[in-house]
Amino acid sequence: MDKELVHLIKEINQVEYKTNLRLTEEFSSLLDETLTTKQTVFLNLLQTKGPFKLMN
Repeated sequence: MDKELVHLIKEINQVEYKTNLRLTEEFSSLLDETLTTKQTVFLNLLQTKGPFKLMN
C-alpha cells in the first residue's frame, strides 16, 4: 500500500477517535449505557437529518 495512503488512513483514524472522545465527553450525561457511542451518534444523526438514502 502506498505510504502516503497509509499515513492518511492513520490520520483519519486519529481524527475519528478524537471526535468520538469529544462527543462522549460532551454528551456523556445523555448517553444510554446500553448503546455504544457510535450507535448514539448515529441515532442522533437520524434524529436531526432524517433517514439516510443509500446510493447504488
